[in-house]
Amino acid sequence: MAAMNHAREQAGCPVPEAPDELPRLADLVMELGGGSYVAVRVLDDGTIAALGDLMYTRAIFLDCEPLGWGRRFCFEDRALATQRFYELKSADDEPAGWTARRPQQPCDYGLPPVSTPKRS
Repeated sequence: MAAMNHAREQAGCPVPEAPDELPRLADLVMELGGGSYVAVRVLDDGTIAALGDLMYTRAIFLDCEPLGWGRRFCFEDRALATQRFYELKSADDEPAGWTARRPQQPCDYGLPPVSTPKRS
């Protein structure tokens, strides 16, 4: 989070100081999305999620920031994508029914998950 806040500062974007600033940040994500998002909302855990149309799919973007997003789930069924978008509660949720995701995960290829060392 500190690295993302530093990147925000470098880009001249606001760093939210308190939860009440999250709606303003969500509005900024929508504005800077250049019309690529059809909806942006703040999830229960304070994460910003967006819904947008790509060339052939509708996507849910998680961990959105003014400078980009962390994860994306693409759906061939636009109505299903919209439904799953409004069902999300946190950035840890993985919407069901997606056809592709970015970044790809080892399990997408039938491999075991990669364990990451815990930070102390």
